Amino acid sequence: MNAHNKNILIVGGSGYLGTHLRKSLSSFNIFFTSRTQKSSAIELDLLKDNTYNNIAGRSYEIIILLASSLKGLGTTELNPDFLETDTLGLSSFLQYIQNNKLTKKIIFTSSMTVYGSHTINPVKEDFPLFPTSTYGLSKVLAEKILSFNCTFSEINGVILRIPGIYGGERKSGFIYNTALRCSNNDSIQLDTSNLGYWETINIVDLCSWINEFILKYDWKSKIDVFNMSYGVKTDFIECADFIRQQLDSSSKIIAQKQYSDFYLDNSKIKKFISIEDKYELSLKNYLKENFKK
Repeated sequence: MNAHNKNILIVGGSGYLGTHLRKSLSSFNIFFTSRTQKSSAIELDLLKDNTYNNIAGRSYEIIILLASSLKGLGTTELNPDFLETDTLGLSSFLQYIQNNKLTKKIIFTSSMTVYGSHTINPVKEDFPLFPTSTYGLSKVLAEKILSFNCTFSEINGVILRIPGIYGGERKSGFIYNTALRCSNNDSIQLDTSNLGYWETINIVDLCSWINEFILKYDWKSKIDVFNMSYGVKTDFIECADFIRQQLDSSSKIIAQKQYSDFYLDNSKIKKFISIEDKYELSLKNYLKENFKK
């Protein structure tokens, strides 16, 4: 794709991933939305259809859907608030896009949590989906809604299933908190009893891959699904120990493995983009830049 003068709309582009992705897609004309009115952002809330008209008036080469709710992460409670953004909100918005012919290409960011757990690794895109959290369920439902919409419209869709993300300005999460405690030589107690989602991908790498994918993908399928990951095993406890070693910390890690190995196969997406096994290198660089004294 020639990026020159191509409009891309990032729904949820003022958030953590969206802010970094906008920088990676700088060769495009980027428009982005926020649920609340912010400088240079277009106000749009998937649950408020009276905000949809704010994106009208132009066509978009691609619309990237990042907007979601993390409220259902770590719970199986069927609270409507945890599901409605990826169900009612998404379906209403997709119909609006279709009715107003705003784009013929949509990218939806899903999650590795749609798979649940599997005894065979690495996990491929055609493996059964068994989400173990309401968040994972919301992503499964969103994928089904997008697939249905693309099948019966002129829109082609791509679903990107990604792991948890670390890096950038994020000051939370397993990797950040472990590095912070290691830098202070504090003891680290890891609870692995309900482990289902943690950060294994650096946001710089992820955004670079998405940019390359947009430039090289052929859009020949009505709907396509890709895992976007390093494609290597990343163990939760071993990651904590790796952080401790890199920071020369005397922290004691207290943990008992109560989870199964789980990681994503990336061979399908490597047909379009170059993904290197940079898991350890990217983590080393992140720790060096943010925590090494």
